[in-house]
Amino acid sequence: MALFEVKKLDREIYRNELENFLPDRMIDIHTHVWLSHLRCRTKPIQRKVIWPSLVAKDNSLEDLQETYRLMFPGKEVTPLIFASTERETIQACNEYVREAAKKSGFPALYYARPEETAAELEREILENGYVGIKSYLDLAPMYIPEAEVRIFDFFPKHQLQLLNRLGAIVMLHIPRNGRLRDPLNLAQIIELKQEFPNVRVIIAHIGRAYTRGDVGNAFEVLSACPDLMFDFSANSLEFAMTELLKARG
Repeated sequence: MALFEVKKLDREIYRNELENFLPDRMIDIHTHVWLSHLRCRTKPIQRKVIWPSLVAKDNSLEDLQETYRLMFPGKEVTPLIFASTERETIQACNEYVREAAKKSGFPALYYARPEETAAELEREILENGYVGIKSYLDLAPMYIPEAEVRIFDFFPKHQLQLLNRLGAIVMLHIPRNGRLRDPLNLAQIIELKQEFPNVRVIIAHIGRAYTRGDVGNAFEVLSACPDLMFDFSANSLEFAMTELLKARG
C-alpha cells in the first residue's frame, strides 16, 4: 500500500505546472526523520510549538524516500536530515539519524545539547560524518522563560568556535515571540556571523516569518551578512518569500 494516494488531478498538476519548472536535482535542506517509538512516552516540558507532531506519527528514512518518489517522479532529491526530538530522547534519535545517513548516503546534522563541550561535539561530528548541528530553544537552561530565550542560550559560543574552525552548518530556528523582526535576534545573528564567519548559518523557516508583521526590516538589517542563508521549509507566506528573494537573490 502506498504511503499516500496520488490522484489523477495530482498527476495532471505535476505534469502541467511543476515537472518542467522544478530542476532535475533538488536539495531538501530541512528534513526531520524520526521513529515514534524513540520519542518520549511521557509528556515532556514544552517550550515549543506542537503542531508538527500532528503532521505524521513518524517519518522514517523509508517513508521520506517514498514521499520523494510519489511527489517528484523523475527528480533526484537529496535531503539534509536531522532528528525531531526532545532532551530525553536525543541520544536515541541521533543514533537513528546516523544510521539513516549511513544507509542512504544523505548528509546529516547532529542534534546538539548546549551543555556539550567542544571536544564532545567535535568527536560526534568527526567520528560520524555530520556536516553540522541542529539545536532548539527548548534545550536552553530551564530557568530562562520561553519568551526570553536567546540564540546563544542553545548555540553557545564554545560550540560555535568549533563549528567556525570546521566550516560547519548551523541550522538556526530562531527563538522569541518577535521572530525574524526581533531586534535581539537580529543583533545576535549579526554577532554570530561577525565572530564566527566560517559557520554556514541557515535561518530556518525564513526566520519563522509566517505573517507580514513578522518580517519588519530584517532583510535590510541582515544585509550586513551577505553569506547568510535561509530555508523556506514549513513557510507558506508569499510575502516573506518575495521579500527574501528580492533581498538575497
